[in-house]
Amino acid sequence: MTIVTNNLSPPSNVDFFKFFDLLMLDQRVQVNDSVYYDITWRVDQYAYAVNGNPFDNNFVDNNGRIYVVLVHSGSVRMGGSIDGLKLKFTVSGQGSTSGNDRIAPYIQLPLSNSAVTSGEYNNYEIDYSEKMQVLKNQASEYETFDAAYHETFARHFLKSSGWVGASDTGFEIVDEYNAKGVRLLLCPDRPTLLASLLTWCNIKSFDALSTHEIHGLSIFRSRTLSAWPCKFDFTHAPSLLLFSNNNIELPIGTPITKTVTIDPDFKRP
Repeated sequence: MTIVTNNLSPPSNVDFFKFFDLLMLDQRVQVNDSVYYDITWRVDQYAYAVNGNPFDNNFVDNNGRIYVVLVHSGSVRMGGSIDGLKLKFTVSGQGSTSGNDRIAPYIQLPLSNSAVTSGEYNNYEIDYSEKMQVLKNQASEYETFDAAYHETFARHFLKSSGWVGASDTGFEIVDEYNAKGVRLLLCPDRPTLLASLLTWCNIKSFDALSTHEIHGLSIFRSRTLSAWPCKFDFTHAPSLLLFSNNNIELPIGTPITKTVTIDPDFKRP
């Protein structure tokens, strides 16, 4: 069961904050002649200015930052069963890559290799918290806002991973067990190898009509307000991992990209 605690919205009298939500994808992806999946990918976006007034000339000198927090949600519903499926989600900015106007990838959660395994389930936690010095009441006084987001979820015989690159962040849902052919090792309670083999053959992580939730948190930040608005590419790229070597991927079709302009659009007090 997924449990979420969201404290990313500051009090209403805080200046320089904006929330907006987007539907990134809502479509069917054909894997092969007999297998497809329906994907819905949503992103909630929270933008803040911290450590000062972003319109002031001394904003950079005062260690000011513009934060954009992206919370990913949605689902993948399978039509047909398949092994070794890998679903990749990437967010990349098209802005400056250097100087104060650089929009830098900062955080991606959950972390890779962070699962706590219990039987057939991998349990994950998204745990983000940060004390933000924000201005309120027409930028007349500071307040410490404890921004926080906590989410726990589990995947059945699937893994989640995440990364922060030089210009992007991303996360994946991976059927790594079937790709490596190691599910036999996960059936210690089976009395015989044959029973384990039959169990492995009859259970598919991406089974027909199964639904898999999308979970992730990405953060980008810049030193100046002039770095915004900025275009971001939100890309979904499915692939198949080879059974014996999951380092080899076979792309499925063409990656699906939606380009969105993110603009904190803060108002002068």
